[in-house]
Amino acid sequence: MELEEALLSLDPLDDDQWTQEKAPKLDVLKELVGEAVTRQQVIDVAPQFTRENMVVGTPKEDNDAEEEGLREGRQEEVMPSIDDYLDREDVLEPHEVSPFLEKMDDKELPLMMQALDEQMDEATKNIEAAKELYRKLKYAKAITGVTMKARVPNTTNTEAIREYINRQTSARANRYERAAKIKQEFGLDLSKMDPRSMIDRAMSRKRQRGTERPKRGQMQ
Repeated sequence: MELEEALLSLDPLDDDQWTQEKAPKLDVLKELVGEAVTRQQVIDVAPQFTRENMVVGTPKEDNDAEEEGLREGRQEEVMPSIDDYLDREDVLEPHEVSPFLEKMDDKELPLMMQALDEQMDEATKNIEAAKELYRKLKYAKAITGVTMKARVPNTTNTEAIREYINRQTSARANRYERAAKIKQEFGLDLSKMDPRSMIDRAMSRKRQRGTERPKRGQMQ
């Protein structure tokens, strides 16, 4: 990263990036640039650069004609107002704040401060709303995971078949037990009762008839 770009990437709200004299800290610039930076290098690149005036570039040499032209330009230039700021689709970048305020009328500055306070309050509300949404989603995900493990266990196919057979065996035992109780209470002949399930009866009839498909020559 070039030194000019590193200077413009600094955050004027971060105290750790600035000295008490409002100058950028050299160790911070070293991390951004990738090599050691001297104070003279910073002055050569941006002699007027401070925490409150994040402007990079060397001022042009003053002369009477240029100064006169600048005065005329300032007179014709329309000074920005708070409405110009509110009409923006995005907020000012750090390096844009000082130039924007420099052209603003002094009477507009309190309104600018009020607008910034309102926007920061709105941003804080959005942050809190996002945190609350994340908390709800995280909780819902955790509950869903626990429920899924309880209701949809991660079993193998063999384990699933074994569990099904065990349930069928238990159901048959319950049916025979109920039939025995009916015989005992009502004196019924258990031999004439078939406590088997419908599918068990069907399978029994199939075994009696045979399971091989009859050949065409054997059919009458």
